[in-house]
Amino acid sequence: KAYLRRVLKTVPAPVTPAEPPQAAAELQDWQRRVMEARATILSEIDRLTLITSRNQAVKTVIEAAKRGELRPDLMAMVEAANAKSGAGRTLSRGRIYEWLRLRTKHGVEGLAPRAQPVKGTPEWASALMDLYARPQKPSLAYCVERLQAEAPNLAPSYAQAARFVRNLDAITRNQGRMGPRELKRLKAFVRRDTSELWPTAVYSADGHTFDAEVAHPLHGKPFRPEITTVIDIFTRRVVGWSVALAEATWATMDAIRHSFETSGICTIWYVDRGKGFNNAVFDADVTGFLGRFGVTKQNSLPYNSQARGVIERVHQSLWVRGAKTLPTYMGDAMDGEARNRAFKITRRDIKATGQSRLLMPWADFMAWCAAQVLAYNQRPHTSLPKKRSYLAGRWEHMSPNDLWGQCFSDGSFTPDLVDPSQSDLFRPYMARTVSRAEVKLFGNTYFAPQLEAYHGDQVLVGYDIHNADKVWVRDKDQRLICVATFGGNRRSYFPVSAMDQAREKRAQGRLLRLVEKEREVQEELDPDAFLEAVNKPLTAEEIEIGDAVYAQIEARSAEAEEKPASHLALVDERPEFNTEFEWAQWLSLHPDKAENLDREFLEQWLRIPSFVRFLQVNRVDVPTLKRIRDADAKECATLEE
Repeated sequence: KAYLRRVLKTVPAPVTPAEPPQAAAELQDWQRRVMEARATILSEIDRLTLITSRNQAVKTVIEAAKRGELRPDLMAMVEAANAKSGAGRTLSRGRIYEWLRLRTKHGVEGLAPRAQPVKGTPEWASALMDLYARPQKPSLAYCVERLQAEAPNLAPSYAQAARFVRNLDAITRNQGRMGPRELKRLKAFVRRDTSELWPTAVYSADGHTFDAEVAHPLHGKPFRPEITTVIDIFTRRVVGWSVALAEATWATMDAIRHSFETSGICTIWYVDRGKGFNNAVFDADVTGFLGRFGVTKQNSLPYNSQARGVIERVHQSLWVRGAKTLPTYMGDAMDGEARNRAFKITRRDIKATGQSRLLMPWADFMAWCAAQVLAYNQRPHTSLPKKRSYLAGRWEHMSPNDLWGQCFSDGSFTPDLVDPSQSDLFRPYMARTVSRAEVKLFGNTYFAPQLEAYHGDQVLVGYDIHNADKVWVRDKDQRLICVATFGGNRRSYFPVSAMDQAREKRAQGRLLRLVEKEREVQEELDPDAFLEAVNKPLTAEEIEIGDAVYAQIEARSAEAEEKPASHLALVDERPEFNTEFEWAQWLSLHPDKAENLDREFLEQWLRIPSFVRFLQVNRVDVPTLKRIRDADAKECATLEE
């Protein structure tokens, strides 16, 4: 044992190799401050070493630091160089020589203190984040409370949890609390360079629901219109815009027409994947509007509005900024009390007089929009190059109109404008087959004698969304054949434009929703009474009264069957109808006279519940009308029999 002890004493202890210092780029701010303070003190010692010995220089600095006689800048470095908490700390001989040794071995970077090793992830972190990373955004206090109730031995304190969450990076901290689209606001992005583009190279468009209320053009009540804006990406200039009652393809068509007529045809049409920009009106091979002008369409990725940040920003700089100047502004930035007061005033005025002094009339609103676009195009834009302003005496950014004018001032580039006289090119076109000089569109029949030579051929039929009296017919090479008129060779029904059909469909849907809402409100007011009324059995007296009423109805029905059903039953030839009811009544009595156009009309009208109920109340044979709608031409001839 004594021999082993002597041997062990002679064995040198293992030496742990010193870790290399951290690279300067990896140092934290506090490490860098300590390193610079120590280097400054050692520089003072090096200066004194030029006139005395190293030991004497170190001693002089230490004693001066203890007495507080060092220069003010050096005294401030003493506390930072110690890198320890507590006041009154000074320098020691051993610490200074340690700094000298580290500087000699590793350079100035060796003077930086080592950071505390990063602790591992605590065992309760996963359970805490399962509660915290939820889209409901629960508070951290709630998550800690839940964790303490479910796992008291594992749960951290609130301070521990707060420190852990605070040290997470922003993306990890918000993962789960934000969706993928919201997280994009925190992630890296790509700035698109437009310097290689040219005016009219790329147009981008988007719809925006106006943030203030104006007077509706039809009934004058307050509503928020839909504005479609077209912007040139290179110059940031608003080249086209349109205002509509609701977001629709027609509003986009009008905005494109405005941009093509005033600024030129673009090369690329860059839009999102909304239905207003992606449909047969724009994309069809032959009849599509974009293909007609040789424009290439590009869609952004779904749920990626950041990719179209230029047009998204225009909404804020143009329309939201302008809406905030109106008293009927309804955006989030509006004071809630002021917003409610304006809301009540407009409704009270409409109820009393049919109009409100706060609501801008439609004609004035259109002029206001034009003025806002002009002001936007004249304002300096921070993304555009700078120019020397001799009036202001400084450099300032160009406005969209400045850059647009500069690009065309030298005459090297001329925009490809569309002649406004060619307005029919902006109308939507649909392919139709000519039959005996007639073409059919939206249930309407249009006639022109020039179409007789095109019997059985497919042509392109252009229509006006606001007027159904005529259509423009072109051949497959888009040469104009003629302008066909509605019912040019026969008695007319009622021409229904595409806009009228859309408005009728929308009105019917709103009415049905109102009826359903009224029934729901009545049930909520007194649900017990409603259930009793439904389930209450009839008394003997009520049954007797009901039988008597039913007998009277049967008697009247029998009398009605003995009489002619209608004066239209005596009219064998197709008369001229004044109403849709007369047409449906005559058709139910003469199913053998039904034509293909009748079936198209029935397909539309029998979808309207109110019209069907009206026919039933007036004893029109609705089942016969449905058979006519579903029957072929040969079957219609046998329905009368």
